[in-house]
Amino acid sequence: MAKTALSKNIGEQLTCGDSEIVLHWILSDHRRLEPWHRNRVVQIRRLIDLDKLFHVSSKNNPSDIGTRPGCITEKDVLPGSRYLVGDSWMTLDTEEAVQKSFLIPAASLKFRLESSRDYSDGFEIEPEKPEVIVRGHSCLPDREVEDI
Repeated sequence: MAKTALSKNIGEQLTCGDSEIVLHWILSDHRRLEPWHRNRVVQIRRLIDLDKLFHVSSKNNPSDIGTRPGCITEKDVLPGSRYLVGDSWMTLDTEEAVQKSFLIPAASLKFRLESSRDYSDGFEIEPEKPEVIVRGHSCLPDREVEDI
């Protein structure tokens, strides 16, 4: 809705993230994802231009400030703060930001994540036993389910 409402004021839209794993899931068409991951990937792919998907390191990602509750202070979110204003590199043209390595096109990332548990957790693995669906959560019979 925001994109439609502001379309006359938007010159270029980039999508950036600091998680290489998530970027790989978004770009990976050939591997089956678990339903929770797949539903989010489908929504992201529907709403963005994959050619404008970039990796930005955590240190260059001011939006990451709000995801670290143990490290955030009032000063971090006041008017004029890095969180609200952004970094100076964000005013560069996309090509220049890529040349200066603030942004890396997601398609050019070298993924060495196959051995990472976080990476593999999102992919669907055929269960040895039939799954039982319990209150919206898939569960194998030998797993315990916590009540929420």
